[in-house]
Amino acid sequence: MKIGLKIGSHGDDVTALQNALGALPAGVFTRQLQAVVMRYQVKHRLHVTGEWDAATAAFYAKSVKSLPTESPILAKPVIEPVIEPVIEPAIEPVIEPVIEPAVRKKRKKSP
Repeated sequence: MKIGLKIGSHGDDVTALQNALGALPAGVFTRQLQAVVMRYQVKHRLHVTGEWDAATAAFYAKSVKSLPTESPILAKPVIEPVIEPVIEPAIEPVIEPVIEPAVRKKRKKSP
């Protein structure tokens, strides 16, 4: 794949990139493909540019060489499901009444 692919790029290199990242192969670098590239960069802690730059391509080439050629990992999309955080309902604090200490009776002093 050619380095420098970005929004507006088109052709076989873009199709190859889409296939490699599990995106729908259309041959045109769209905003959707840019989002896939950005997620790939974030996932692998690369500088996020949204473009198929030299650093991203080099990391990808290195990671592919370390995988078996028939690995099912290559066929899976890079996009991971978004897991929404569970928002717990607000728990209102329990306010307990303040119990005043018993009032001590004054003792009369003995003479």
